[in-house]
Amino acid sequence: YMWGHHIAFGLPFLQNGSLITTNAQHFEAEPLMPEKRRFSPGKQFSWPLGLDLEGNLSDASQVPPANDFPYSELLYLSGFQNNAYYIISDAEKKVSFRLDWNEDDFPYIWFWQERYGIQDAPWWGKTYSIALEPWTNKWSATPEVDMVKHHWPVLKPFESKTTSLKASVF
Repeated sequence: YMWGHHIAFGLPFLQNGSLITTNAQHFEAEPLMPEKRRFSPGKQFSWPLGLDLEGNLSDASQVPPANDFPYSELLYLSGFQNNAYYIISDAEKKVSFRLDWNEDDFPYIWFWQERYGIQDAPWWGKTYSIALEPWTNKWSATPEVDMVKHHWPVLKPFESKTTSLKASVF
């Protein structure tokens, strides 16, 4: 199975950019995103620094302000130590959101960013949003192959799975 939680943020919270703090150790950019993106796809980097498309070191923990360059991106954060968490903060507004969860249940954060980058359906260049989503797996264009290859979680007939997440605003 694949299981995730779509926790998204937008304007006006992200207007001036934001800072993401997490205990993830690694990240990589999904190869199947559009050309208007920020990071070199398919390579694993140590959080938060990775190579952008021009080969320059870029800090993924810094979400640029809304008036900065447009792009679309999907990063997979992984390698959490102890209990997984992230904090997204706006220093100017002095507000932060924190999420804690069990990294055994959700070993990835999908860090999805749509920053006016996709000019056709469904966003039409009008969406400025990011999401920090705990997931059981990376996205897959071939789930029937990846279920076996990457050892996705399996539920037996009549089996169930429970977990909890803790959200805080401060």
